[in-house]
Amino acid sequence: MLLKWLKITGLSLIIWNLCYSAESQTSAEILRPRSCRVESELRSLNSNVSTYIQVINRSSSSVKVYWIDFNGKRQHYFDLDPLQSRDQQTYVTHTWLIAQSGANQPCIHIFLPIPQKGIIIID
Repeated sequence: MLLKWLKITGLSLIIWNLCYSAESQTSAEILRPRSCRVESELRSLNSNVSTYIQVINRSSSSVKVYWIDFNGKRQHYFDLDPLQSRDQQTYVTHTWLIAQSGANQPCIHIFLPIPQKGIIIID
């Protein structure tokens, strides 16, 4: 799925242009955010069931995307500027954390993938 945005004279218009390839014909589901209070209790478990997530930053701030590894530690994967998106291959038992950019990088939300493609929306 390809997401395109168009910004016109200070008025942000989000244009969704869905382009499907043969491998992206399955349905996608918006993932429910989890509380950051559980970060210390979470870790990725195994790499048995492959899946994909799409992270969409609809906020006005840049964010950092972390994978929570098998020891429960943050592993930085990528940054997203406002109005950017990115697809990421992952596994069903892997945990993903979205954090604010900056010195402390406080957690915004935590997400757990599902067997079909999951969509993470940051507002």
